[in-house]
Amino acid sequence: MHALRPLRSTAPHSVLALTVALAAMVAMPGCIGKRRPRGDEAAAAAATTVGARIIQPEDVDGKHDALVEGQRVRVKIDEQDPFTGAAIPLVTIVEFSDFQCPYCSRLANTLDEVVEEYHQDVKLVFKQFPLPMHPQAEPAARAVLAAHQQGKFWPLHDKLFQNQRALSDDALESYARGAGLDIERWRKDFGSEALRQHVREELEVGRALGVGSTPTFYVNGRFFKGAQSADDVRTIIEEELATARKLLTAGVKREELYARFLHAAPPLPGAAAKPAEVEPAALAKPAEPSVPTQAEAAPGPVIGEVDPTANYAVPIGKDRPSKGPADALVTIVELGAFDCEACRGVQPAVQRLLAKYPTDVRLVFRHLAEAPAARRSAQIAGAAHRQGKFWEAHDKLLATTGELNPEVAEQVAKDLGLDTAKFMHDLRDRGEGGPLREIQEDMALVRALGVAMTAPVFFVNGRYLGDTASFEDLDRLVQEEKSKAQAFLGDKNVVDKTQLYDSMLRTWKGYDAVRNPLPAEAGGGQ
Repeated sequence: MHALRPLRSTAPHSVLALTVALAAMVAMPGCIGKRRPRGDEAAAAAATTVGARIIQPEDVDGKHDALVEGQRVRVKIDEQDPFTGAAIPLVTIVEFSDFQCPYCSRLANTLDEVVEEYHQDVKLVFKQFPLPMHPQAEPAARAVLAAHQQGKFWPLHDKLFQNQRALSDDALESYARGAGLDIERWRKDFGSEALRQHVREELEVGRALGVGSTPTFYVNGRFFKGAQSADDVRTIIEEELATARKLLTAGVKREELYARFLHAAPPLPGAAAKPAEVEPAALAKPAEPSVPTQAEAAPGPVIGEVDPTANYAVPIGKDRPSKGPADALVTIVELGAFDCEACRGVQPAVQRLLAKYPTDVRLVFRHLAEAPAARRSAQIAGAAHRQGKFWEAHDKLLATTGELNPEVAEQVAKDLGLDTAKFMHDLRDRGEGGPLREIQEDMALVRALGVAMTAPVFFVNGRYLGDTASFEDLDRLVQEEKSKAQAFLGDKNVVDKTQLYDSMLRTWKGYDAVRNPLPAEAGGGQ
């Protein structure tokens, strides 16, 4: 991995300014930095924010590691990263985000609100993670980085999130002009190879840390995913403030705090590193599949860049939970999660669609369980599926918030009227057909598809719909694919309609790449 190429700082670096800033930190340890103003004033505020060099985890020893509870990831930052809030904080939040992602916009508003409340103690650092399915996300990332070169990252950041549906290159330039930037300089930076490389490198850093979807954020190195509520973020911050104050009491200097938090995390071994989190004993993390790498198993990723007109060969898997008839003309494969706000929000549209097409549409559920909380929920749903209660568990888990420990899992089983002894056994079953194996297989499929995805993702007879899918989007594709399936039946003389999806799948893009992402899937829904 290349080292991140630093952007040119826009803050003053005179000795006098630095001396004044450090003096202020000593005189007022609880009042460092200031709340970010709205609009164009943000640039002026950023230009007067000066701090000492950011201390890295390699610069400190491990004598205070025992005071840092919970699993952490070494999410490094430097002086050139755009930030808001406290210059020398107690709590550092590093956000990986995409300007075309609606859930990133929601989290941005939440973080703005919460960081303003804790502006003396919390620092928010922004990292770029434009997803491939959002064509203007990468140009938008370069647009704000070009604004950062002139000290106006945050005004453009806010403007882009307010105008997510209008992010053409012309629109980006218009927003830059409205932010009062030197437009000629902005154009040059926006189109430069240096900023393109900077975005690529932040993507690499994110992937190495375990980022697979947006928004993802780390609080003093703790991994979180999705558009969490303001109350949830406040709870996380309060937990981290308590730990930070313990470190201060133990003699840690305030400017060393973030380095001390990161030092307690294991060093990243490389690009394969994933965020770590302690798993409850009964809700074990599925093992990584011991299968050939994607490069060995297939000629390349199935999707790469999304083609909305293509039918992708997405298998239904063996014995996966489904609704609707097996001989439906249209099969929708949902890659979903239970810790996912968008998955909750799309349910009315999905139910409306199934009610409209009771004989023509089948829904199959597979897991997009990247985060530990999503994997725990997936285990519970899988164990319930073994007793014929997947969809009841599905609905209950989507309505559940909070920690899913073994006691909560057992209570879910009781609420659903399951055999609890069998349920608790099945939670840990790694054998074929067990919840852990199915999660493993589904995530192998996600990797074989080869595109970063945020749950929920729908494949309507293989046609891709992302996490912003509406009823109208789903209905349009069902109508188009229903007509194509009827034509396929006639052309291929398919007698057994229960084999229709498998027959069509063999003609779709990427069939060879996904037919066996794990050996246990052979013959399952293919």
